[in-house]
Order: sequence, then C-alpha cells, then structure tokens
Amino acid sequence: MHCSQCGAEVPDYATFCSNCGATLKPVDAFAKTVGRVTKSALDTTARALDRAAKGVSPAIERAGRAVRPAADETVRAAKEVAKAAKPVVETTVRVTKETAEKVVKAAKPAVEKAAAVTEEAARKVKERARKR
Repeated sequence: MHCSQCGAEVPDYATFCSNCGATLKPVDAFAKTVGRVTKSALDTTARALDRAAKGVSPAIERAGRAVRPAADETVRAAKEVAKAAKPVVETTVRVTKETAEKVVKAAKPAVEKAAAVTEEAARKVKERARKR
C-alpha cells in the first residue's frame, strides 16, 4: 500500500504514513484515538477511585473501632439478660403445666357428667324417633 500524500510504501496494517504522518485509514485512526482516550479516562478514573478508597478506608476503620466496644457490650448484656430470664421462664413453664393439669383434673368430672347426660339425652331422642 502507498501513502496518498507522499507516495511512500507503507504496510497494509498502518493507520498513518511513517514517512509524512498522513492519515491512511480515517476510520481506523478514529477508532484508535477513541480507544486511547477511553483507556486514558479509565486509567484516570481507576486512580481516582483508588485514592478515594485509601482516603475513606481509615475513616471506616476508625468507625469500626469506635462501634466495636458498644457492640461487644450489647452482646454481653443480651447474654446476661438471657441468663437471668432463664429461671423465670422455666418457672413460668412449670407453673403453667401444673395449672393446666389442675384445670383438667377439676374439669374432668364435670365434663364426664356432661358427656353422660348428653349421651342419655341422645339415647332418649333416638327412642322417640323410633316410636314415631
């Protein structure tokens, strides 16, 4: 391939003439320029993000160190509350079971009597129905 400006022979893959610098393939030149600009923008952005992360990192670490004692104290207090509440919960469960057993024991005779009366009433209704 030859340069249209100076006539020098250039490789087929060349975008610019190595002799006079003329653009040989405008579309390729544009694509290379866009690629170079994009890479530069990405590199600049990456460096800026790295600087920002380095700047924010100490603040995050300080905040974590500041919050850590309060979080540890909260966990310790929660464990103490659970430990203190355990006997009360166990007593409540035991008393509830005992109360339920007493209620069942007290209600059982009345329920049995009601069942017997109901059974007798049902028997009488059946007898009347047969007689009709």
